[in-house]
Amino acid sequence: MDQIPVINLKSPMGVETRIEITAPFETPPGTYRARFTAATAATTALTPAGPDIAPAVEGQNFTDNDSATFGNLKTSLETQLATRGLAMATALGDLEFTVPTAPEIETVIADFFYADLVARSYIALWTPTASDAAFHVDNVTVGVQAGAMNIAINSGAGANVGALSNFIPGPNEFAIALSQSSTQKKIDDAIVASGFNTLPKRFREDDKDVDLRSLNVALVDHAIRMTGSVTVIDAILGSIDVDANFQVDVGLHWNPDGTLNAAGGQNLDHHIIGDPDVDTDEGIAFWIIAIILTVISFGAGGVVIGIIAVIIVFVVKAIVESIGSDMLVNGVTGAIDGITAWPPNLSRIGRVRAVFNDPVDISTSGLVIAGTLEVISSCEATTIAAAKTAGAYSANAAQPLALQAQRVYSNSEYFWNPGDGTPQQALRDLNHAYLQSGVYIAKHGLRVLDPGGAASRHFARVKVRNVPPTVDAGPDIEINEGEEVLLEGTFEDVEYLDTHVAIWNFGDNRPVEVGSVVETNTPPKAVGKTRIKHAWCDQGVYTVILQIIDMNGGVGTDRRTVRVLNVPPQVICPAIQYAYACSPITLVAHFIDPGWCDTHTAIWHFGDCTEDLMAEVKETNTAPAAKGTASASHIYGKCGSYYAVCTVIDDDGGIGTGVLRLEVVHLINPKFEQGFTYHPAGHVANGWTAFWKANDVEGVPSPLAGYQEVSHVALPGARGDIFFCERCLVYEGRRSQRIQAGGAFTAGIFQKIGANPEWDYQVSVMYQIPLGVQGTVKLGLDPTGGGNPYSTNIKWVSGKKQGAWSNLTVPITAIGNELSVWISLESEKGGSECCVDAVEFIAIQNKKCPPCTPQWPRRECIEFQYVDRENLLPPVYEREGIKFITMDRGQNRLILSINFGNRYGLEIRKGEIIELNGSVNKVTMEFDVAKEAEVIVIANDAGGKVIAKVKHRVTAVDSQVEVNAKGIIRLQVATEPIISILRICVDPTAVIVPEEPPRHPDNTDKTHMDDYNKLRDHLLESSGADTVALYREPDQPERLAVKIFTEGKSTIRLDQLPNTQVIKEI
Repeated sequence: MDQIPVINLKSPMGVETRIEITAPFETPPGTYRARFTAATAATTALTPAGPDIAPAVEGQNFTDNDSATFGNLKTSLETQLATRGLAMATALGDLEFTVPTAPEIETVIADFFYADLVARSYIALWTPTASDAAFHVDNVTVGVQAGAMNIAINSGAGANVGALSNFIPGPNEFAIALSQSSTQKKIDDAIVASGFNTLPKRFREDDKDVDLRSLNVALVDHAIRMTGSVTVIDAILGSIDVDANFQVDVGLHWNPDGTLNAAGGQNLDHHIIGDPDVDTDEGIAFWIIAIILTVISFGAGGVVIGIIAVIIVFVVKAIVESIGSDMLVNGVTGAIDGITAWPPNLSRIGRVRAVFNDPVDISTSGLVIAGTLEVISSCEATTIAAAKTAGAYSANAAQPLALQAQRVYSNSEYFWNPGDGTPQQALRDLNHAYLQSGVYIAKHGLRVLDPGGAASRHFARVKVRNVPPTVDAGPDIEINEGEEVLLEGTFEDVEYLDTHVAIWNFGDNRPVEVGSVVETNTPPKAVGKTRIKHAWCDQGVYTVILQIIDMNGGVGTDRRTVRVLNVPPQVICPAIQYAYACSPITLVAHFIDPGWCDTHTAIWHFGDCTEDLMAEVKETNTAPAAKGTASASHIYGKCGSYYAVCTVIDDDGGIGTGVLRLEVVHLINPKFEQGFTYHPAGHVANGWTAFWKANDVEGVPSPLAGYQEVSHVALPGARGDIFFCERCLVYEGRRSQRIQAGGAFTAGIFQKIGANPEWDYQVSVMYQIPLGVQGTVKLGLDPTGGGNPYSTNIKWVSGKKQGAWSNLTVPITAIGNELSVWISLESEKGGSECCVDAVEFIAIQNKKCPPCTPQWPRRECIEFQYVDRENLLPPVYEREGIKFITMDRGQNRLILSINFGNRYGLEIRKGEIIELNGSVNKVTMEFDVAKEAEVIVIANDAGGKVIAKVKHRVTAVDSQVEVNAKGIIRLQVATEPIISILRICVDPTAVIVPEEPPRHPDNTDKTHMDDYNKLRDHLLESSGADTVALYREPDQPERLAVKIFTEGKSTIRLDQLPNTQVIKEI
């Protein structure tokens, strides 16, 4: 049979790709929202899996498979992955998360900071001199801005933490800001302190007196600006004073910049920015302006020096007061020699090394002084030992992996958290087995226990490789083609949480199938089994591959061999069929072959010494069996019983045969030329039976079939003879049947002939009624073969034509295996007569009769260990079409086998009724018993008749009971004590025929033929045989022998048969 080509893909395959799901992301206030319902999905380029992903063969398998499918496999996988990715995203729906707002974050920080301050035993405030003054923290305010967080304490009325900005200039690490108001106050204080608040004030410079009449000092961008006016006394000709206005910008800088001097500090010095601006009358001599500049900027007691020096002192003190740093004071003069940038010692922290950096930022907002610092811990002598791992680990699932600390310190403690949900352990080194494949982050911690020791953590990436399951596909088996078997495989997986899919490849070019899986997923490993049913359509040796795929893509594989044996076709013929001498007949045998891939040829042997003919075979080759017909036409030349044999051969050499019993018959003496027989009512044609009835007498017509039933009773108004052999008035030939009687009557002849149901038949007859004679000639056919001329089953036609030969014809379809042909003459009064001649009988074969298909096309077995349910079953339990009924109407129950390991059986207590779903000829049961038990099995056919009874003593060694009989439909099983059925197998009804068809007795010997038929029918009925043949033994021709064909074949003599009354009569 032609089969659709199947591409056998290599397995397993490994590919690499990424499913990219893109969804709109929305951020309304306080919410993050991912709208997966509006997502799109796509895959990146799909490539063969690399060796770091899967074994190299998996990537190569994909390459080969993609080439075999002309690139369609890659495209299909990409499309399917994208589709499934989109389905996954859609199933997620829109995801929404609540997130804190900036004010909520600020509140949390403020609360935390406040709680931390409250929890402290004290707070160290950095001041230049110690103080016992109490300091209260009343409130904490926190402000968050880009790149900075502001923490303010003790806010007063109108305070606004949001007004603070990040004023630390990069790359500095700290800054001190003095507001314009506080700086201006210090300037004003410095003017008072230096005596410049009382004006005019006279200076002596270059033998000239100079009066400072006004002075204003203020902050401007990038400078401290000093403006005012002076008068130079007697500047011109010794008697003329000169007035002038001035403006000087002064800047500040650190000396040294960015480092410390020998004293360990830095000085804040000033410098004049640009040239001072002096505004005088035109024509004033330069030397007078020089005097003014000296007084303003350069003189030892000049205005700038006098005021700026004092301002610097005030600023330095403000810095010290702000951060608690130290001032370096000259021990002799008491002058400030410098300042440290930060308190050199911080309580509970350590030493601070800090420096100020230029520039000092002066603006109308105030001063900003910035610098960098280095904090040296008070525990600087404590060893710094940071936790360290190997960085990356890899291992197989369930394989112990050594997680080791890469940095070790004597006085320290460690921990490992494997990251797989197992508890953290206080160990330096940890041997740990990851039970599931994947990528984990292992956390390692180290805490130095010395004073000031730090606790640190380090993270390691752990890649746990998937371990594929181990698989056992089961033992090798040998089965028949077409036999559906239950395949079972088992598997184990050290990754006990993995779930699995079973893929069965049967090795017969049929698509792979997914098997059922039952598994347990508990430590230490997952254990499961898979089952599937399959039948092979042709003989051969097949490699069955079982693949178990875990949820991580790991594939375990095992193979088993299935040897499939050829099963010869089963040929089904009708039990009996009628043929008609010298008429063609098409013999049709139906066959069924469980190997539905087999093709067939056939031969018909007709049993009449003619040559065998090749049959025409028509078949369908689809599961579960090939079905077909084998037909050939033939003409049997003479009547008799024949045994035609149809032999069907499959393409593997399997031979099946079927025997068709043919009764070749014909209508006896149809043209009335084969003689007449004397009858009490006259002369009746041989082969025909006469009947008559006086129409004025109630009741059924009296048959005249037997001499003993007939007497010469004169009918009213008529003589005794009714039937005559007519030699003159004939249609053809030399004789016809004349029927003649007086009065009102019905008389006629009839004959029965074998027929085939559903065949069409046609009978015709020629008749003639004399002119002037009244009467009706009728021709009737009874499709049931009945013997009552008044049966409603008869189909009649009638004619009244006089003086000429006329035709009557009746068609009909047979219902049973006989037809009856009726010819009658009816007279209402005054008598009548007619002649009938030339009866023609035509059979028309029906070639559309339905096939005779056995209900059990193949051997079936049931084993109860495959019942996946509780042990208690209902009183009427059906499994695979077979019903098991408890005789006590209690529940059926599964019990564990005593002798056969973990097998289960169906318990039999007081008895069990087993109803099959089709007739079989063989049942085999396997029982389980503790010691021994007597088992009685009674088999019934469809009519309830007992057709077999078996009594067997079952033991642990001899545990099978076999029942053989044709047409088993029901079994009754009784036993004492309680036992269980482990397995029950039913075999299909088989027609077994001899290798050579039997001969039959001489068909011309009617006496022997009648005896033969009677004996044959008796043996068929009493023995349940399929075929019975009677023949003379070659070596003893005076003896008759009989062949009985059932499951086997045997030959016995008549004197060896049971001495029954039937045989005695024969």
